[in-house]
Amino acid sequence: MKRGKLKRGLVVYLFVGSVSSFMLFSICSMVPQAGHALEKADQKRPSIEGVPPPNFSHPFRVGEKLSYKVKFLGFVIGKESLEVKDIVQINGHAAYLFISTVKTIGLASLFYRFNEKIESFVDVETLYPRRSIIYTDAGSTKSKEIWIEVNLEEGIAIIEDKKVNYTWKRRFSLPVLEAVSLIYWLRTQDLEVGKKLSASFIEGHKMRKLTVEVVGREKVHAPIGSFSAFLCSETASTERKIWLSDDEKRLPVKIQAETPIGLITAYLSEIESGK
Repeated sequence: MKRGKLKRGLVVYLFVGSVSSFMLFSICSMVPQAGHALEKADQKRPSIEGVPPPNFSHPFRVGEKLSYKVKFLGFVIGKESLEVKDIVQINGHAAYLFISTVKTIGLASLFYRFNEKIESFVDVETLYPRRSIIYTDAGSTKSKEIWIEVNLEEGIAIIEDKKVNYTWKRRFSLPVLEAVSLIYWLRTQDLEVGKKLSASFIEGHKMRKLTVEVVGREKVHAPIGSFSAFLCSETASTERKIWLSDDEKRLPVKIQAETPIGLITAYLSEIESGK
């Protein structure tokens, strides 16, 4: 297989826009510029000390961390994680801090280096995003830093590409989601085969309608064990799928995307429970 084909395939799967519906998530290790930006972001997100958990039930808690092995043709080419890091204050509202990471590893990283980290600040009541920060390192000349500020009350999202100093303004109707909040929002839904769920969706610097259908139940075999799971697929593209465990946890046990070189799949490999 030619190096160019492998690189294009990895880009399709790993780039946040492609994984927008059901994504591979990003990594903490950043290039120096992004590291400085991360320090600034940390300073703007004070943890809410002593605040009790939300007074409603979610299938996840602060401290939960899910780790994945990313495979292509049976070979591990990357690793991924999803973490419920904290509950913080964003513009006067309590928000979960979800952190997603993804990176290529091993031989795959020789063909295409990709490190990405996404910090998603999601309203604890609605699970709609209030802020999302994306740090990407795909080589010294391809680093990105994108900030998305979401005003849920006014229905406006401001998307800023820090590297090129350009801003987009997008209007939306509720519900609204982005790549990371989508996963956690789906985990809270009452899933049943045949059900469809729709939302406004922030993808890159664009806003579009997203519809996800629960198309069936399947048995999923992952490194951590076997699960009965709901198979959810975006109706506009059957190339992106996610399997959520058919239990109270609604764990995303498998994530899959079709690329020009074939299927790339992430399997749940480790769970750290929340507190």
